[in-house]
Amino acid sequence: MKVKIKDKRLVSKEILLVQFDLLGQPFPSMSGQFFSLTLINPPYTDERGNSRKFGFTNSPTVQDSISMMTRIGVSAFKKSLLELPIGTEVEIDGVDGHNHLPDDVQIQFVWIADAIGIAPFMSIVREIKAKNLQNKVTLVYITKNQEEAVFTQELTEYANENSLFKFIPIISEANVFNPDLIKQFQDLRNSLYVITGEQNFVIPAFKILKEIQIEAKNIAMEIFTGY
Repeated sequence: MKVKIKDKRLVSKEILLVQFDLLGQPFPSMSGQFFSLTLINPPYTDERGNSRKFGFTNSPTVQDSISMMTRIGVSAFKKSLLELPIGTEVEIDGVDGHNHLPDDVQIQFVWIADAIGIAPFMSIVREIKAKNLQNKVTLVYITKNQEEAVFTQELTEYANENSLFKFIPIISEANVFNPDLIKQFQDLRNSLYVITGEQNFVIPAFKILKEIQIEAKNIAMEIFTGY
């Protein structure tokens, strides 16, 4: 369906946040899912086409708009998205993805994200807050520097409000997940793990979890591509 760009801003030097006005149309989704965005007659095109998939950053309790974030890239799509003005009409479609909260609040989660990988988790955290859900979550957020660490203030404030939500921001120039973090919290070893972000972060993090005997069946991955 057709929607319009409502707001667009850089939240760091390389990360763009975009909000779309749904124009009064229903667009049902679940937190943690993703959607397809198609640019209509964009200023730049290439062989990869004018559509990409992005995770929601808003809670599904928000009815009038949706939002997403992306790392700025060199592709025609990313260049076009950066330049398109507020009010530009675009198309959204194809909600999919299973990285959302189960009904069983006894399941404990450990989320591991790099800078751009935080996007789908923001959607889930905001739903937990909006609905006052009782899910137990530990969010490990690893960025190369402070500038990349978007939403940290919001996440820190929420962790102070909700004892079931633990937020662990880590600055690592090498952008590497440290297994000692899990080893020191023995209660996290039997949790369900979800790793999100760019491939050079997600794959090494998965291997590290396997090395410390986290079973593969308890690990899910979501790799962001298309820059």
